Amino acid sequence: MTVIELLGRALDQTDTIVDGIKPDQMDMPACGEWDVRTVIAHLVRGNQNTAAVAEGRPRQPNPIADVGDDPRSAYRASADEVKRAWRDPAQLEGLYETALGKMPGQALLSLRLSDNVTHGWDLARATGQAPEYDAEVVAAALAFAEAQLAGGRAPGGPFAPPVPVSADAPAIDRLAAFLGRTP
Repeated sequence: MTVIELLGRALDQTDTIVDGIKPDQMDMPACGEWDVRTVIAHLVRGNQNTAAVAEGRPRQPNPIADVGDDPRSAYRASADEVKRAWRDPAQLEGLYETALGKMPGQALLSLRLSDNVTHGWDLARATGQAPEYDAEVVAAALAFAEAQLAGGRAPGGPFAPPVPVSADAPAIDRLAAFLGRTP
């Protein structure tokens, strides 16, 4: 399965979590200092920027999008935008300017997949949902995260040190723990 297909599945599975969030849960803490609305807005902006670079448009520098009164619809629209922009597998070979520097399409989509799954876990946990991602999607997110952070983590960076977790814990919880969350 290609990273394009895996990302599509991750976006759909994250959308299920976002759709399950009740309006009165938007202000609940979800990831560090971010509440549920802000995590959704971060995912929306990441999806929008990933679509923009594929289409040769400039990225937006603010990592938090304005999701207005309907963050769920904003998420869904951004997920659809990314899927449309990355239909062509030949795009995976291109180099794209990102907030992290130039990245090949394959790595950019792997990052987008990992971000959606990780923050989907955050949203599910914050709102009392089960983060239901299929095994291939989680395996791809975990492999990408482990490869990218194999050399360590910068102090004050976006990821806390890994949290110990049982080797037989579900893969989604191992991903969360690897990225500094407590399952």
